[in-house]
Amino acid sequence: KAAPKPLESLEAFDALNAEKSITLVWNKPKEEIDSYSIYYSVSDFSGKKISEIKKDESVKKISAEAGNTIRIENIDLTQCSFDSIGSPCKYGIYKNSLQPGRLYYWKSKDKMIYLANGLADGQEYYFAVTAANSQGEISNDKTISGNTYVLSEGRNYIKSTPADDLAPGKVTELDKI
Repeated sequence: KAAPKPLESLEAFDALNAEKSITLVWNKPKEEIDSYSIYYSVSDFSGKKISEIKKDESVKKISAEAGNTIRIENIDLTQCSFDSIGSPCKYGIYKNSLQPGRLYYWKSKDKMIYLANGLADGQEYYFAVTAANSQGEISNDKTISGNTYVLSEGRNYIKSTPADDLAPGKVTELDKI
C-alpha cells in the first residue's frame, strides 16, 4: 500500500464540560489507514521532521488504531448535558459521552474524532495528527516544492488551549464560625 496523504482540516475544540481535555476532529482520508498518530506539546514543533519529533521527549505521541473506531451517525460537539452530578456530559444528538483515548468515526460528516485528555487547562498546546499504512509509512506534504516536513498548519497541525468550564462542585464540610 502507498503511504497515505497528509490529513486535512484538523480542528480542535475545547471538550465541553470535560476538564483537561481537547476534542480533535479531522476529515477521514479516502485511502485505507491502519493507524493515526496524535502528537502534542506545549512547544511549537511545526518546523521539525517526524524523525526529529519522535526523538523529542517534549512532544508526546498517542497511537490510535484505525480498525478500533466507534461509529457515530451524528453528534453535536457544541451541546453537552449531564444526567447526574459527577457523570460525564452527553453530547447532543449522540446522547452519549466521548471516552478519552478512543477514536470515533462521525459518519454523517465523514470525519474522525479523538478526545485527548490529561492536558492542563489554560495551557496552550500544539497538536498534529498523521495517518500511517500497515508499514508505518506516512507521506510528506508534496504541495510545497522541496518540503520534507509532514506538518502543515491549517491541515494537520493546530494550536489550541483547553479551558475549565465545569461549574464548581458542591461545598461540603462547611463549619459554622
